[in-house]
Amino acid sequence: MTCEWCGNDNDLGGPTCLHCWEELPDDLDDTPEEENVEHVPSPYAEPVKSAGIVAIVIMVLAFGGKYTFDNWPRTIEPAAETPATPTASASGSAGELGTFLASINATRKKLPDSLGRCDTVESDYAGLLTVTDERTRQAEQARTMNLDGLTDAEALKRALVDMTQVTLDADKKYVRWAKRIRGGATCTDAGASTSIVTANTAAEQAKKRFVGLWNDRASQDGLRQYAWTDF
Repeated sequence: MTCEWCGNDNDLGGPTCLHCWEELPDDLDDTPEEENVEHVPSPYAEPVKSAGIVAIVIMVLAFGGKYTFDNWPRTIEPAAETPATPTASASGSAGELGTFLASINATRKKLPDSLGRCDTVESDYAGLLTVTDERTRQAEQARTMNLDGLTDAEALKRALVDMTQVTLDADKKYVRWAKRIRGGATCTDAGASTSIVTANTAAEQAKKRFVGLWNDRASQDGLRQYAWTDF
């Protein structure tokens, strides 16, 4: 083994050089062992590592939270039910019938008091046509009105339909009478016409029948009572 100090060639296995007596290496391998050096982390490694972790957490919270919120089960409120609108076929009541009778009374007030006189044929004609048109609609409404909600519905319905129809029949006779006079026929007062008198009598009787039934009902419900001449 060559001494690294003096270059003397010594026998293998000797502890010291035979020439300079310096210690000889006891390992025959010329390749020095790798020193077992402990790894010391960089002082910047931990802060960078911590910052990276914080950034990842923020991203997870931001995007993950949004996903969670967007996909969170929602409570869907049921749509509010729209109240059903009462139809014409709905069961009638005394109050509804009272409202209808008020409209018939309002129409009666439009009828000229001088109706049937020769000297007022022209002035009364427009009002007579208006009343006849309204009473035509009222007669139809009476036929379709449902009074099943009342205990005496059948009798009231029959009397109501009869009253509105025969009253309309009388109005139509007045219209025909006025048209003849306006067309140049010799005028005689409508009271002299047998057909008009008959129609008026039938209308009066129908009104009295209905008013008798209605007033009994109205007195029980606190509703307006009528005289037959109101219709």
